[in-house]
Amino acid sequence: MFHQSTGLIYIPSREKHHCGHPGQPLGPKGRIGGKMRAPLDKPNIVFILADDLGYGDISCFGQRRFSTPNIDKLAETGMRFSRHYSGSPVCAPSRCVLMTGLHSGHAPIRDNKDVGADEQMPVPTNIPLLSEFLSDLGYICGGFGKWGLGKPGNSGEPLRRGFNRFFGYHGQRHAHNHYPAFLDDGSRKVALN
Repeated sequence: MFHQSTGLIYIPSREKHHCGHPGQPLGPKGRIGGKMRAPLDKPNIVFILADDLGYGDISCFGQRRFSTPNIDKLAETGMRFSRHYSGSPVCAPSRCVLMTGLHSGHAPIRDNKDVGADEQMPVPTNIPLLSEFLSDLGYICGGFGKWGLGKPGNSGEPLRRGFNRFFGYHGQRHAHNHYPAFLDDGSRKVALN
C-alpha cells in the first residue's frame, strides 16, 4: 500500500512545456521519433518530493496551523499535483521510481538495502534517469536533500547521472540524524560544526 504524498512542480503557465507533440513520451536520452528535440521554450522545473509530507501538510493544499508562503507562490504560477502518490512506501525506492519512471515492481531499488556503511544499493548505469534526460535537453539539474541511490564513485553518483549540483545526503540512513556531522557537497564532505 502506498502513501499519498504531495507533488508540486513549478512550470510557468505562460510557457510551452512539452517536447515534440503533446502526450508523446520521451525515449532514451530525450529522443522523440529517433531525433533529439529540445523544448520549444524551456520552463523552469522545481519538483519537490519530501518523505513523509502528506497531502495537507503545506498551506496551498490546506494546512492551517502554519504557512508555507514560498511554496504557495510556486504553486500559484505552476502546476499542483493533487493525485500524486509516491512510488513506494519507503525512502530510496520512492526516489528510484521517480527518477527512473519505472513501476516499483520493475525498479532496481526496491528497499533501503544497505551495501556498506551509510550506503544503499546504487541505481545501475544501464537504467536512464530523469536527470539525464533533462541534462540532454540542456537543463542544469540540481538535487538537494536525501538521495539514497548511490554515492561518489559508484553507478548512482548524482554528479555522474545528469546532475550538475548535489548537496545533501548520499546515504538515506545518514539523513535520519537531525544533527549530522557533515553533509555531502557533490563528492566532498562539508563538516557541520
